[in-house]
Amino acid sequence: YMDKKILLTSGCSFTMGSSKNLKKDSWPKYVATHYNLRLRNPAMGSIGNGLIAKQIIYQTTQLLKINKPEDILVGIMWSGIDRHEIYTLSKEAKKYVETDGLIENPTEVVPRKKYWSIMHPAQTDSMAKIYYKYLHSNVGSLVNTMFNILAVQSFLKVNKIDYFMTTYMDIFGTKEYGMRFGNTLKDPDVKYLNDNIDYSKFLPISGCYEWVKENHPENGLTGSDNHPLPYGHQKFTEEVIIPFCDKLVGG
Repeated sequence: YMDKKILLTSGCSFTMGSSKNLKKDSWPKYVATHYNLRLRNPAMGSIGNGLIAKQIIYQTTQLLKINKPEDILVGIMWSGIDRHEIYTLSKEAKKYVETDGLIENPTEVVPRKKYWSIMHPAQTDSMAKIYYKYLHSNVGSLVNTMFNILAVQSFLKVNKIDYFMTTYMDIFGTKEYGMRFGNTLKDPDVKYLNDNIDYSKFLPISGCYEWVKENHPENGLTGSDNHPLPYGHQKFTEEVIIPFCDKLVGG
């Protein structure tokens, strides 16, 4: 990838970085440094896969206006399937900015259009309570995630852009995180989408959290929220992402 010029990434706080040096200690920075790429990383804490997909498609569209497809490498770390977003002008949308700008809600995909209200199960505002009580389901959430993955893969393939994907945790149900959602991969509404995903573009791991926990348990993760520490991000990049990218296209 040394001939490429730009690394575009997206994801949640696992991609943004969760220390005081935001976006300076996470895997995108280590990948960009290794391959000498300019980094564009719109990742933000707590966002779901719908916003990640929209960010990638929008940012790639902008980059293609002044860059060739072969000059762009995309890396995506998909987030929790139970995180959602709603495009709303409602004043009921919870407005806040968390410490160090890790989460901004509502947020934007297109600059200066902060109408995307983020929702996740831990929120206590009225909109989130209503959504998770009456509208949320595990199958429906996984369907949305699969659809977003397929949309991004199709978009990048059409535009002839190299990419790799992974997950922040095991969102597909084989280990700790995913087991909470039951065996939804076999549900007919999920299976036909899952069967069309190109998993050869995914890193050969179940999730970033699981990999760091299994391979660098003593100093790879924070003690409180299980986010990778800079050391965990660095080792994840060196031992998983770089070998995968080098093997994928021959370096």
